[in-house]
Amino acid sequence: MARPKVENAEIRDSLLQAAEHRLRRQGSPRFSVTDLAADCRMSQSNVYRFFPNKAALMAGLAERWFEDVEVALQVEISAAESWQSKLAAFVRVQLAIKSERFDDDPDLFRAYLTLAGEHPEPVTIHVSRLRKMLEGILGAVFEGRELKRACELVEDATQLFRDPFLIARLRPRCTEERAEAVLAAVLSELEHRLVR
Repeated sequence: MARPKVENAEIRDSLLQAAEHRLRRQGSPRFSVTDLAADCRMSQSNVYRFFPNKAALMAGLAERWFEDVEVALQVEISAAESWQSKLAAFVRVQLAIKSERFDDDPDLFRAYLTLAGEHPEPVTIHVSRLRKMLEGILGAVFEGRELKRACELVEDATQLFRDPFLIARLRPRCTEERAEAVLAAVLSELEHRLVR
């Protein structure tokens, strides 16, 4: 008889939690499925029921980390009324979540960056979803080549406040005050482009 879906989701989540605990403890994703199975008091073959290989497990761990950012962005962007406030939320939420994670546990944050370097597929998917969100925001007022240029301006100008690698390396510079100053300049430029 198959396990109920709720129980499967709970087991999958407990495996991801155990993997994150190992990531935190070891500072890198270099642990075996056998280690993880022992941590969860289950057989290695049972772990493979939920993750067909270690790469899938690592991808699941990365996706879980990104999911919180994407959900929080969707909530804030949906609640904002103007494209300007949606754009501000797009930058502010990413800075708030990523800088808080770094401040709470810099070693775990860096371990996730190592994980991202070794398993880039979930990162590529996450970045693509963020780009679609940004295009959705700016697509309300720009189109075609102007939309592409507007997105590039926002991405380039706000990278310090969104890119976890930069946040880890340059955390003292990643402040709300600096983000607000950059946002004001970007919004001013975008609004100026609209009236040209």
